Amino acid sequence: MNVTHPHYTYQWINDHLDLYNYAGEQGDRDWQQEILQALAEKEQRIASEWKAKTRDELWRQYDEVNGLLLELYAELRGRDKQAQQELIERLLLLKQQRLEISRQLAIIS
Repeated sequence: MNVTHPHYTYQWINDHLDLYNYAGEQGDRDWQQEILQALAEKEQRIASEWKAKTRDELWRQYDEVNGLLLELYAELRGRDKQAQQELIERLLLLKQQRLEISRQLAIIS
């Protein structure tokens, strides 16, 4: 994931403060109250959003690894023994990577 948790927290708070100011400029006091409520619950909301972002990123990685595995399985056909052995080694590494992603998904869920 490209964004660190502290940076995400800072950005989340900044975005909500900007929205609060914009709601004030628009004269929308109800919206401002909703934003204040969100800011009061920031720890839970940020944790929930961060967990969802992390889960989405892990699923993206899992899908990417699966795609690579399928490509390598397709390449195995018609290869000589030496080339097959190299592909099998790459397959094993990708399977380990997929297993680690699965473990992380189990922890976050």
